[in-house]
Amino acid sequence: PPLELDRRQRQMCIRDRAAGVPIVASRVDGIPAVVEDCALLVAPEDDSELAQALRKVLECPQTSAELVKRERQRAELFGLQKGCDRMVERYEELLH
Repeated sequence: PPLELDRRQRQMCIRDRAAGVPIVASRVDGIPAVVEDCALLVAPEDDSELAQALRKVLECPQTSAELVKRERQRAELFGLQKGCDRMVERYEELLH
């Protein structure tokens, strides 16, 4: 089903971000929101654009390095500990 595919695609993007590899993904459903500026996004079913983006991350070390750098910066913003800290702060605000 489409919803299951969308969920799996988002999980793959999150996993790849955590692994520190450059991401090339389709501009569909929730994918752009998950990867933000940490990936090269291509039109769905556009083989030429996909090939061009893959070539770019494989042949241009600067592009790959910049994408991975952005991924790491995003991970620092939304790491598990920071998320837990924000949740505790929010609960404390609600209790007071």
